[in-house]
Amino acid sequence: MIVDLTRAEAVTGADEVTTLYAAAFGYPSSVTRRFTDTYTRCMREYHGARLLLARADGASVGFGFGFTFERGHWWPEQIGPALRATGNAEWMQDAFELAELVVAPEHQGKGTGAMLLHHLVHTTRHQRVLLATAPTNPARRLYQRAGFVELLPDFRYGDSGPAAVIMGRDRTGPPASPQGGVGAGS
Repeated sequence: MIVDLTRAEAVTGADEVTTLYAAAFGYPSSVTRRFTDTYTRCMREYHGARLLLARADGASVGFGFGFTFERGHWWPEQIGPALRATGNAEWMQDAFELAELVVAPEHQGKGTGAMLLHHLVHTTRHQRVLLATAPTNPARRLYQRAGFVELLPDFRYGDSGPAAVIMGRDRTGPPASPQGGVGAGS
């Protein structure tokens, strides 16, 4: 079952979300504390902030959270120049930034992530959804099956930062291959 929490419920549930985040990635407490701080700030302050929880047998087994893609936020300032340079600037208009899609390890590969993603894409008020994933992340195939296209397949944060694949999904029609990107069927 997918539950769309209010902002207040999302902030109150920060510990539950952080526990899922830590279990899925195995990060040390210093990283999970930073995640909790960022997540809570975003849920309180960012326009269009949403948290979706996947529940099974009364327990939370996954979540997706994000907010309106806006200039001045960290991620849009990172990827904006590259999207403009590749002819993909329109993807930044009326977009939802999917910050995290996380599924507990024991529920991965069972459709939980697909359900969260489907619900988010089909209930957002935004025309587009943008996300970043690691090039080797198996979830990349999930995003492609859900109609996301690779807008920046070889993006790097800063000159020597981590590699990422920036993907987008336009809700107004069938997914089309963006300029400079790779289509979902590739």
